[in-house]
Amino acid sequence: MTPPRFDTFDSFMREFVAVQRQEVEGTERLDGLVAGVTEYRPIAWFEHLGHTWGVDGDTHFEPLEIAHRALVADSAGEPFVIGRTDTRLKLVLRGDLDESRHDRGVRNAAYLYAYAKQPKG
Repeated sequence: MTPPRFDTFDSFMREFVAVQRQEVEGTERLDGLVAGVTEYRPIAWFEHLGHTWGVDGDTHFEPLEIAHRALVADSAGEPFVIGRTDTRLKLVLRGDLDESRHDRGVRNAAYLYAYAKQPKG
């Protein structure tokens, strides 16, 4: 099945994440699993900051919901910054928003796995 694509982060949150939250009630992750590392395979895509972001299923609801609340409260404010891995770009919660999270766990994990291919050049 091809993962759905959304034109904005807001539509991704309202049309996909909200539905997933109900479907996997009682779990912290978009894919509904309780634990385990998954091979990076986007569960959905959305457009934001000039890139198309693929969101992995082991992303937690909390960082996405924090970002969405911040965006709705201040549409001019950007809840994300763009970070980099060796091979691609990644979304990271803005510092003050990241500090408000409760779901970091023992590894201090980000639990936000949204990636775009790194542009050439």
